[in-house]
Amino acid sequence: MSGGLSLAVVAGVPLGTLAGQLIGWRGSFWLLAILSFATIAAVAKLAPADNADTAGLSLRTQLSAEVAAVRPWRMWLVLAVITLAQAGFLGAYSYISPLLTDRAGIATTLVPLVLVGFGIGAAGGTALGGRLGDRFPLPVIAAAITATATLLLVLAATASHSLIVVAVVVVLGATGLGANPVLIAHTMRHAAPGSTLASSLATAAFNLGTAAGSAVAATTLTTTLGVVGPAVLGAGLTASALIPLAFLAAARPRQLPALPGTHELALAR
Repeated sequence: MSGGLSLAVVAGVPLGTLAGQLIGWRGSFWLLAILSFATIAAVAKLAPADNADTAGLSLRTQLSAEVAAVRPWRMWLVLAVITLAQAGFLGAYSYISPLLTDRAGIATTLVPLVLVGFGIGAAGGTALGGRLGDRFPLPVIAAAITATATLLLVLAATASHSLIVVAVVVVLGATGLGANPVLIAHTMRHAAPGSTLASSLATAAFNLGTAAGSAVAATTLTTTLGVVGPAVLGAGLTASALIPLAFLAAARPRQLPALPGTHELALAR
């Protein structure tokens, strides 16, 4: 799943940016709508109609089991980490294009290429993070969050230097998305085994962080910080994810079940 997200970043964001330049932002949304309907058709055709593990169980029984599965408070700490980290990182990334063009002086036609570099970094970071996260989950998460917050500050401080900005954006792709498979696996690790609701909550936390972070980051554009405001705010929001992570590390039980295949989450082979 995380590999699919990275692929979307590698291909989708640059193509969406290019489409916006050619046919306007409304055209990009029309293309997304068409692709969404194609996805609906693919899911209806290919996804299994029933879950063998819950076949024969009433909806009420399934719901009760799922609610019980997501009660562990450690799982909610992981969700807090996801939300805060994504709010800072993707909130800043949502406004990376005006920083590239207005402050770094990069031509508008070259922005999709920079975003391709970001996506390549994201794909590499997801693969590496998933592999290392099998052995060192919390250190990998902490390192990715710390590196992302630091790089966002570097991005804000060097925004007028185009070569540095491009290099930082590429590395940001690796650090900002590299821990995602580990975070998803860690959510499942603290929930009851086989919980589909826990997996859904992890995805919801990513989306909540992205939406909230983008909305808050937008308010900085009208301050004296201007186009570097989202990066500055993003650094603070991302770093704040270390707080629930610290509580999670301090409250870690002596024995935990093995992570449910973070590498497999990162690379579906």
